Amino acid sequence: MKMEGLLNRRYLRVKAMQALYSKELNEGDLASTENKLFSGLSDIYQLFIILMSLIPEITDIAQRKIDIKREKKLATEEDLNPSIRFVDNPVISIIESNLRFKALREQYKVDWSLESDTLNKVWRKISEDVSYISFMNGTEPGFEKTKDLYIHIFKKHLGVNETLLDLMEDRNIHWYDDVQLAGINVVKTLSRLQQNQEPSKQWLPALYKNEKEDKAFIRELVERTVLKSDELQNQIMEHTKNWELDRIARLDIILMKMALCEFLYFPNLPVKVSLNEYLEISKNYSTTKSRIFINGVLDKLLADYKEKGLIKKVGRGLIEHS
Repeated sequence: MKMEGLLNRRYLRVKAMQALYSKELNEGDLASTENKLFSGLSDIYQLFIILMSLIPEITDIAQRKIDIKREKKLATEEDLNPSIRFVDNPVISIIESNLRFKALREQYKVDWSLESDTLNKVWRKISEDVSYISFMNGTEPGFEKTKDLYIHIFKKHLGVNETLLDLMEDRNIHWYDDVQLAGINVVKTLSRLQQNQEPSKQWLPALYKNEKEDKAFIRELVERTVLKSDELQNQIMEHTKNWELDRIARLDIILMKMALCEFLYFPNLPVKVSLNEYLEISKNYSTTKSRIFINGVLDKLLADYKEKGLIKKVGRGLIEHS
């Protein structure tokens, strides 16, 4: 089973954009900008493990509820002999017994004990969920249906719980932007689980799809954008003569500089891929008008670069390049 990375190239571009924006606001140097960038990327994996740990944590709460009922003085037959299919099944066994997952939880000191009130409230909602009730009362669910229930619980109750998400932001202010990515990868990880996996079997994704290539890409992108900043800004202003520099959003200028760097200095990246990536990023992080403006400026500069023979692509970079 091929493992994927949490971080795709678009997300790397977004984090590079944020780092460059922060550098301009705080006037930091290049070295500290890169250090903060890579430290922040590493922290995303910690966030992923913390969110992933909610699955065994909520299962443990369910087990504790069973234990409490069994100890009641006037315990009913149902209290004494409850269904344990949610707390004892192959899916949760694979998660809890995985050696790497255990080690990472210890490394990151994952501990939800201080949030027991919040998690107990979440558990009450889960126990009243129609999907959970159907799972508990239906026929033997099997591995895939059990997995589907955990995915449903995470998507509906855990990964969207505002109190839990606020806790993440309190722990690391940058996680506000990263929690959606981490949550999506929890769901992907759960969906990829296979029956009868050994405790030593690796099923957790890595942070990077290809660590060496991805780190080299984002480092060069940031460095090129910083070192060529004045040159690229002058080129942008040549094609925005009707605009004063201070009327153009700082973020839009950064996005255009990054795109131009990819056009000029990343020979293996197709121009159309780079253009589309930055237009999509601008759509999510800037305004509709900004997207149209950025597209217009980049189109003009791209035509100018082609006319001057400055676009030199090789290999995969030649795809859709004309």
